[in-house]
Amino acid sequence: MGQVIINYLLTALYVLLSFSLSWLLAYVAIRKFPKFVERTHDVAFLLGTGLLLVAGIGRLGWSIQTLDGTTSAEALDQDIFWVLSVFGTVLLVFEFAIQRFLRKRDDV
Repeated sequence: MGQVIINYLLTALYVLLSFSLSWLLAYVAIRKFPKFVERTHDVAFLLGTGLLLVAGIGRLGWSIQTLDGTTSAEALDQDIFWVLSVFGTVLLVFEFAIQRFLRKRDDV
């Protein structure tokens, strides 16, 4: 039971770090490359959505698991899921932050 709580707390930390990284990247991108970001920010949304879909749907396809879940295939599956989920989240929040910065800039 304690390991489950620790895993959820670590997941919450990863999400917080992903959001923070996304906002920082968006802030820097809008300052350094405003024209490029205005034209291509939809790509971040589509790519982030695609990564999250691949992670989720790929996880649904995993029907074999050992009792302890420690085989190399299961470890690789977990790592791939984690990487796709984190990068997908970063890209989606990045696109959201870009939209906010662009709206804020246009309102000024």
